[in-house]
Amino acid sequence: MSDQKISKRTNWIAWAVTVVSVYVVGFLWILGPQAIWTFLHGNDQLNTVGDFLAGIFAFPAFILLAAAVLTQRQELNEAREQFEDGKEVTQAQLALIQTQNDIAHKAAKANYKLALHEKRLAVYLRMKECGFALTTSGTIEKETRQRIYAAVEDAKFVFGDEVNEYIKMLSSKTDEIMRISARATRLSNKGRDQGFTEKEEAEWNNAVDAVHALEQWFYENLTYEILEEKFTPSLKLPDDIN
Repeated sequence: MSDQKISKRTNWIAWAVTVVSVYVVGFLWILGPQAIWTFLHGNDQLNTVGDFLAGIFAFPAFILLAAAVLTQRQELNEAREQFEDGKEVTQAQLALIQTQNDIAHKAAKANYKLALHEKRLAVYLRMKECGFALTTSGTIEKETRQRIYAAVEDAKFVFGDEVNEYIKMLSSKTDEIMRISARATRLSNKGRDQGFTEKEEAEWNNAVDAVHALEQWFYENLTYEILEEKFTPSLKLPDDIN
């Protein structure tokens, strides 16, 4: 835009020189060089000569002064236009930078939410594997315990209190069934090798009953329905990354 305006600028100095040239040529043509020479050399009154010269050069001086003023004014206008154009370009660049920053910020937020969703989904799928293993084996085996322990750590910073409390409860019951199962196994081995005392047999029966009760607890609390109820609200993808 500024280039188009600048290309239309008027060369006032050239116009002034042209006008002055026409003036000088016309003046010489009308009066004649000989008459002017005779007047200047034949007139002894300096005031008259001075007035004559002042009158001659007044018009060219005025034209050149006007051209200088107009040129300066034109340059000031051009400088102002260039400043305004530069200001518009700067504002456009700042707007573009702001837009890019907004896009980057939204992309970072979307990536964070997506990464969070992936971590939550991994915990959920691990818990479903635990439920499937419980269904097929009938108890909490070593691999299932390890998955539950890992889920406790992985869920700590990606889920809310409800899900974390649920997984911690599973972990606590896992510790309990592991401890009671180990005691039942020790008593069983001792009874097989050395025989039971009445007290040991009662302890063994109690341990077996406790293990069965805990297995039943897991059957009731590690179901797909409960997993869906606990995890689904946290697994919905945010609308801004769907």
